[in-house]
Amino acid sequence: MTISERPAYRRVSSKSCEIVANASAEKFRDELTLREQTMLEMRFALTGTEPPQTLAAIGQRYHLTRERVRQIIEEALHKLGVDPYV
Repeated sequence: MTISERPAYRRVSSKSCEIVANASAEKFRDELTLREQTMLEMRFALTGTEPPQTLAAIGQRYHLTRERVRQIIEEALHKLGVDPYV
């Protein structure tokens, strides 16, 4: 399966990155745990120092499965009021 054949919700789209980046910094700090913040920063390359990381790469850092990482990121996006399937 090529990247273009993968379902859209499994890819990091530029639209998703833009929506997450525009979330209020105050809301980002106040409503998310440090782990959630870091995972979003890694997944959507919010710091701009590294490219977006895969779920598997984030999972290795936290000793979690990529499915659990996906769930945590989805929960964090809901907390920010962002549709994770954009």
